[in-house]
Amino acid sequence: MTGWLPDFMIGLAPLILLVALLMGGKYPGERTLARAQLLLARAFRHVRACGQATLRTLFGPVPARGGRLIANSMARRGPPSCV
Repeated sequence: MTGWLPDFMIGLAPLILLVALLMGGKYPGERTLARAQLLLARAFRHVRACGQATLRTLFGPVPARGGRLIANSMARRGPPSCV
């Protein structure tokens, strides 16, 4: 029995499981995300407290590109004259 249906059902199984968990009020990965956020906050707090270089001091200021470039150029010029 070859065809697309068995492959489709195998791919659909994780979605069905996730929807069933969410409908049951369970949020998979919530504790893991909270733990990772806490660990990252502690790691970055430690780096700043030790006085080590941050990415901004290592690479300098980030040049303006795209929308930020347009916003910077518009912010530097004065309003149009109404003559």
